Amino acid sequence: IASLQKGEDVALAFASAPSVAQFIAARAIRTIRARYPDLFIDLNILKIEETIDYLLLEKGEFVIMSSFIDNPAIDCSKLAQGPIVVIVPEGHRLAAKNEISVHDLAEEPLIGIDPADPYGALMQRPFLEAGVPMRHAMRGRFAQTLVSLVRHGLGVAVIDGFSVADVYLPGLVRRPLAGAQQLTIYAVQKRGRVLSGFADFAIQQFRRELVKAQKSLATVAITG
Repeated sequence: IASLQKGEDVALAFASAPSVAQFIAARAIRTIRARYPDLFIDLNILKIEETIDYLLLEKGEFVIMSSFIDNPAIDCSKLAQGPIVVIVPEGHRLAAKNEISVHDLAEEPLIGIDPADPYGALMQRPFLEAGVPMRHAMRGRFAQTLVSLVRHGLGVAVIDGFSVADVYLPGLVRRPLAGAQQLTIYAVQKRGRVLSGFADFAIQQFRRELVKAQKSLATVAITG
């Protein structure tokens, strides 16, 4: 029993969207590791289109995903919501603003993700709602690629706040996107599958860290 409580000779397999994996996953896993020091953890990074197969083939117990999956074989549980933000290089003219609108971005070299991608579609929505064309100068597949490109002064990007939910972001300035809706993070699992105690505990830690990051991002939005 003592070995099981420490996680000896057992494994926990799960996956995360890239945006949550960047900072939140490490914080959650730190707590999981403290509770189960000998538990083997297999963390995968998935896009939404890869999630259903991952779960139905039982490659892992759950996925932390930034989009709702409408599938009768899948259950989605809301964990937290976070802001959509704009990131610009340090010293950029828009860095002086407390918040940035899609109109401010109209003439900027915009780095983004293809709107045909579910994540890219979420980032495009504020432009559509404002009637402002979204023209990409450059595209990447993952939010973390956008962060690197902006840091190197190649343009600006609209991104979810969890992808940049760190206190220190050298070379970057993060500002709220005016009027944008919140991004919802879900815990996704195969319907009918009974999760292990390790998985239940892990999901609790993800919720805890996401809510903490949500509050921190709100404070940054207010204080600049």
